[in-house]
Amino acid sequence: MTVSFAAARQSWKVKATILAIAAALYSSVALYLERTWKDPTPRGRLVVPLHPPFEAEGGHAFLASSMAPAERAALLDLSDDPHIKRGTSPIGVVEEGKPIGPAHSTFCEISKFGNGHFASWNTVGVVFSTSDNSDPNTNGRHYWAVVPTGNSPQGPGTAWPTTVCDQPG
Repeated sequence: MTVSFAAARQSWKVKATILAIAAALYSSVALYLERTWKDPTPRGRLVVPLHPPFEAEGGHAFLASSMAPAERAALLDLSDDPHIKRGTSPIGVVEEGKPIGPAHSTFCEISKFGNGHFASWNTVGVVFSTSDNSDPNTNGRHYWAVVPTGNSPQGPGTAWPTTVCDQPG
């Protein structure tokens, strides 16, 4: 079998053209994705990812217990004493890039009402509920404990009402 020089040259040109088109398409897609992709990780002075498995604590409450020892220690140092009502911990909880709250909630509020209530206590860590009361182990969302940058004395969610279980009636 003999292949003429002209046929081999034509085959090479076709391959080079296909390769050039593929490279142009790849570059266009890569550039588009680079410009449109947004990092979902929140910003802050301290940002700790909260990973499943989360321990179900009753009702809508879950304990974030799967974290590195150094991250856990850093959070516990900034957490509230659970025996003092309405603490001032700067720690907030972020779900899929959005702050949830109210912060500094009681266990009753977290477990009974859910809807994003959370607290960070120096005895156990971050206890939270999801924004829609789903199970954070199975809902596919990402969670972070965040200490904001700057001099904010309190974390995200603190503008929400703070006492629901304690109100009469």
